[in-house]
Amino acid sequence: NFKKFVSSLVFPYPSLVQFSVEEFLYLGFVPLILTVKGFLKLHKHQKVTLLAFGTLVTLFVLGLSTPVFPFAYEHVPLLNYSRVTTRVWIFVALVIALIAAKSMDNIKDKKVVAFLIVLFFLESLTIFSLRLKKLDNLEFKNEEMYQFFANDPDLFRVYCTSACFD
Repeated sequence: NFKKFVSSLVFPYPSLVQFSVEEFLYLGFVPLILTVKGFLKLHKHQKVTLLAFGTLVTLFVLGLSTPVFPFAYEHVPLLNYSRVTTRVWIFVALVIALIAAKSMDNIKDKKVVAFLIVLFFLESLTIFSLRLKKLDNLEFKNEEMYQFFANDPDLFRVYCTSACFD
């Protein structure tokens, strides 16, 4: 969904209790600012390479909203094992983290560095605490299903690590 994609880049939704873990793409205000600063200092060929791969990953992450996903899904080996397109976003997050770290390393004033770290920590803590509030709403209505999973020793079962069901 293009609207969710754009809004989750800018901020993780107006209400932090309404997003799915697999739709959460927000990277943080401080890393994004540092990445822009670091990106501007890259060599021209590095910028072009990053923009090209970034564009391809973004088009893929947008899923069926673009023609790239069906093509990539059909032709890239092992990609058909990826159930959720946003999982590829980890590569973008890694590159942004590396460029942001390099950019922060170039800041000489340690007070500015400390301020940016505190700001990022506060932002992360705010998002975490608002998201954590949602956990109070868990309801265990289907006890029969939980008992089935608890008593089932088979190896085929996969545990969901997000919010598949309460």
